[in-house]
Amino acid sequence: MLNSLELFSGAGGLAKGIEIAGANHTAFVEWNSDACKTLRYNYNPAIVYETDVRNFDFQCFSGVDLIAGGPPCRLTLRK
Repeated sequence: MLNSLELFSGAGGLAKGIEIAGANHTAFVEWNSDACKTLRYNYNPAIVYETDVRNFDFQCFSGVDLIAGGPPCRLTLRK
């Protein structure tokens, strides 16, 4: 079984697909509090980290086989 760490997790849509594929979640990193509430409801609350990914200490995790995520998109309008 693969161990996954997910960045920019949102409410867990990608996480559900990864779970169905057979991976074990080790951590979700998400800054949006509403998304984190949903993650905590659907997954082990102890692995939900409500923080900015730039402030997350990745050294606490070993044995991660897969890093997944949905980085935020930014729309830039040009004149």
